[in-house]
Amino acid sequence: MKKLLSLLGVITLVSSATTPLVGCGTNENATNPVQEKLEINKENLTKYFAENNTWNYEGEFFFKDLKDQNEESQNEIVTAIRIATIYLFDNLIRPKFIETFNYIPENYFISVVPSLDGMKGFEYDTDYKINFSITFQEKNEFGAIIFNYTNLMLNFKTTGIYNRTDWIKEFSKYFFSAETSLVGIKKQGLSYFSLGSVGDALTEQNISNYSESNNENAKINISNELTLLLSDKNNNSESFWFYDDYKLSLDVKKYEFIGKLKDENKFVERIDGTFSYINEPTIKSDATGNILVELY
Repeated sequence: MKKLLSLLGVITLVSSATTPLVGCGTNENATNPVQEKLEINKENLTKYFAENNTWNYEGEFFFKDLKDQNEESQNEIVTAIRIATIYLFDNLIRPKFIETFNYIPENYFISVVPSLDGMKGFEYDTDYKINFSITFQEKNEFGAIIFNYTNLMLNFKTTGIYNRTDWIKEFSKYFFSAETSLVGIKKQGLSYFSLGSVGDALTEQNISNYSESNNENAKINISNELTLLLSDKNNNSESFWFYDDYKLSLDVKKYEFIGKLKDENKFVERIDGTFSYINEPTIKSDATGNILVELY
């Protein structure tokens, strides 16, 4: 299983751009010129991020006030900050980026790395400046890095934590967001969210189970694996755990077999599931999306 980093809320974009980027061309008419989207290349990316190097977020968020955290929750939050920060960048950068660039998810890996300097959390109504870098890497046998930009800044202020109903709704919505996430994968025509995979043993029976829809044993394993990911008591680096009272379970109601990656023991399944708090199971949120199951 891999790590997910996630975040959402009221978003403000600060752009210092005053000149147009080098593009693929324009399609003009007399009343409303239309600019075609830009190709993803080093020249255009460098110009774009040089002119859009400051991003702002202010609003409710996933974190408790640092002043209200005990020692245990301060340790827990280390993973949570990394999880939520990428969620934030995805929802800040992605909407503007795809307006500007001809972005085809299956062609690139995009990595956003914040410099968190051992942060244990955030105090409410306090301004934070977080440096971050962004890297674009081609998805091919060579995996060439075509762009890396390090001089970027996030101005961040959280005014409070989402109420529990909104918190679980926003988290679950993002968890399956392969189609809209910068870290979503589309490979061999199959889309899935790359940072929440499920593992199982490589056996002939499991190959059969995951090659059909709604196999009961497969459904149980997917539910168990994703619940472990969302509530790991060991708080390991592969957990999405935020706080003890925000641990989640995921009950897979049904799934549909979408396809198998050629020459790999990897299966894409479309999940219909219900997230709920382990300590307050009446608060729920339904979500649908694709996950990857890997047999090994």
